[in-house]
Amino acid sequence: MDEARADGADGAPADGVRTTGASGATGASWARTGGASRIGGASRAGGASRTGRVARAAGWLGAGVLLAGAGAGVTAVGTGAPGLETVTFTRISCAETRTAKGGGAWHCFGMSAAQIAAAEEDRRRAALDALRGRPSGPPPVRTTRLSFVAHDGREDPAEVTATRVGSRWIAHASGVVGTGAALLLGGFGALAAGVARLRAARGVSQISR
Repeated sequence: MDEARADGADGAPADGVRTTGASGATGASWARTGGASRIGGASRAGGASRTGRVARAAGWLGAGVLLAGAGAGVTAVGTGAPGLETVTFTRISCAETRTAKGGGAWHCFGMSAAQIAAAEEDRRRAALDALRGRPSGPPPVRTTRLSFVAHDGREDPAEVTATRVGSRWIAHASGVVGTGAALLLGGFGALAAGVARLRAARGVSQISR
């Protein structure tokens, strides 16, 4: 019986030590695995959030660049910036007469100095042809279509200076310059918002590290 108790005493503690050690190792392994998984998930979520913030900031910056570029272009056209084809037209005729004072007419027609000279030459040739007994009919009308002409609603302007944009001539008017200034302000505002959002995204990224 002494030997049995000795065996039992020796066996029980030994088995208990082994069981407890195995359970502790399993708990430590679970803690390491679960903790790493939670940390990895948080890292991925934080990375996705930062990516979204940076993408939104880039969108604001892109919109700001587009608006500012458009505003600069409209302002340059409305003021006749150097390097652009700019011509002064006379003999202005505007079909729109219902224009408020200080407003503008969408479309008018005018003649440049070159067009006036060409029209006079056409009339001279037509008169000579008529004297020779070979009438050629009325000469063609040479005019240029002008857009956004400043108009007082009563009388057509005596002259209009316009800048060519593709096939159109845009008149120098306060409305055109005002539109360009508004686009510029909108572009600068969007750029400022984009820079602020980008800085915020970088700050969050540094804190998360």
